[in-house]
Amino acid sequence: MSLVFKSEKELSKWEYQAKNPNRICSVEGCFDLGQNMGTKRADGTLVRRNKCSKHHAEFQANKKGLTSTEWANSFHPYLKYRKDYCENIDGRLGHKCTTTIVWSGQLDTDHINGDPTSHETLGAAAMQTLCKSCHAYKTWKYGDGQTAGRKTLKERKEAA
Repeated sequence: MSLVFKSEKELSKWEYQAKNPNRICSVEGCFDLGQNMGTKRADGTLVRRNKCSKHHAEFQANKKGLTSTEWANSFHPYLKYRKDYCENIDGRLGHKCTTTIVWSGQLDTDHINGDPTSHETLGAAAMQTLCKSCHAYKTWKYGDGQTAGRKTLKERKEAA
């Protein structure tokens, strides 16, 4: 029995895996290296997962019924409250947002009252999702950078 490969790239992946098992992503069609685990074997080679970073995140998210972005955000103290649209579409800042969101990086999670620690006690009720433009406007208009919570946060960091 002989092996049949669809492409030279697939053949080279097979040859590489034969010499270095579990180093390339095990997802069919993906030729990325497995995620680096941050440790080395006795022979000095890196220990890698059997999936690349992207597919590992998708796998972990699917286990919990989340998208990979939702899963990644779930580890952040307040990104887990971020929605996929600017909440100022209702005009809460005095104008309606008309920004077209094409990438989640255009969105920020904002503390409504300006206190950067309010999410610890109030949870989602203390948070809103704003596009970068609306967030900058709200911060300027209400002086969020000058709130008492910012000073408390600065004191906490200095004490640590």
